[in-house]
Amino acid sequence: MVSKNAELVKRSDENTEEYLWRIGQLIDSGKYANWDVVTPTINEQLELPKDKWRTESAFRKQYQSGKRFYNNVFAKQKGNEYLADLKEQEETLYKERRKLSTTKLEYSRYHTQEARRELFYENIAEQIPLTTVDIPADVEPREANSKEYVLTISDIHLGAEFRSLNNEYNVEECARRFAILRERTLDFIKDNDLAHLTIINLGDCVQNILRLSDIQLNQQPVVKSIVDVATLISRFLNDISQACRVTYYHVPYANHDQLRPLGSKANALSAEDVSYVISNYILTAVSENDRVEVKLAPENQNYLSFQIFNFNILAAHGHNVRNIERFQRDISYMTRTHYDFAFLGHYHTEKSITVGEGLFHDCETLIAPSFIGSDPYADSLAVGSRPASMIYGFDPFEGHTETYKIILN
Repeated sequence: MVSKNAELVKRSDENTEEYLWRIGQLIDSGKYANWDVVTPTINEQLELPKDKWRTESAFRKQYQSGKRFYNNVFAKQKGNEYLADLKEQEETLYKERRKLSTTKLEYSRYHTQEARRELFYENIAEQIPLTTVDIPADVEPREANSKEYVLTISDIHLGAEFRSLNNEYNVEECARRFAILRERTLDFIKDNDLAHLTIINLGDCVQNILRLSDIQLNQQPVVKSIVDVATLISRFLNDISQACRVTYYHVPYANHDQLRPLGSKANALSAEDVSYVISNYILTAVSENDRVEVKLAPENQNYLSFQIFNFNILAAHGHNVRNIERFQRDISYMTRTHYDFAFLGHYHTEKSITVGEGLFHDCETLIAPSFIGSDPYADSLAVGSRPASMIYGFDPFEGHTETYKIILN
């Protein structure tokens, strides 16, 4: 009989089967030689009467029977559960790895976009010091005319280069057209003895890169086009201010002025709009000329609103206008302000649409023609119109009463 070993003592929380299973595991591990050496201790631990002590064979067979049942039933189930657990852990690990990979990809993409954006504006900053705008000499003030006149400039698309059936366009032609517009506008101011002129830029100042075909259409880098068009407009405003005071409005958003990475959808990054750069460049360039007042839209507002006499005016590029005839009405409902006239660009053709009736005037949407004119795409559709700017005359009571078209080629 062996002395009691602590590991042979039956635990208070063990039943008989659990105790025999643990002893059998000890024997199988080599801790004890066989069941013979532990059988007396087992009988004592089970508190069996001496006359009812069991043999080593009884304990051994009971353990072997349980072991066989375990190996043939529970071990297989445990193995399957283990494999299932491994597979679940593998799937969880894969998902976590994909999350990490996606996070790194988005992080890299974000910083790449940030780097490109910073480089884009750095390139603009490098170009700006290369340009200068002359401030005109003082002129004698004129008496105010009884009417107000509005000059529209829309869809310049500087940077585009093409030849169509009735039109040829490039950077040099754009500058030539600004020279024509300057002379014709100065003649109009002189002929009508104007003391003040409102000028509205209706957007799409540059061709930009909205799709792969624009890469072929562009004559020069977009960055240079931004600076060139801002310089042309600034010089134009200063030249016009030699003849009269000028109030300049620049619409805040336009589809071709958007920084649209190739493949992204229209308006997906509408806030990334180079019209902000162009309009603020112009604001800075004419800041020392007190005869030019630059008016920009409030931040996050996609249209301009102002007054001519007592008429409330709207101005927008037009690419987001779903229904031209309802545009004024929709904004009026939204802002609780009645709008009498709206100026739009985008459509590359001149049109005047009466959308309502005021007390002494018609409420109208005035669509300006394009500065760029017809192109090969317009030719393919057998549509198009001459490049032009419009001058609209406003009477203080009857509203829009005069229209003049300045053909630019």
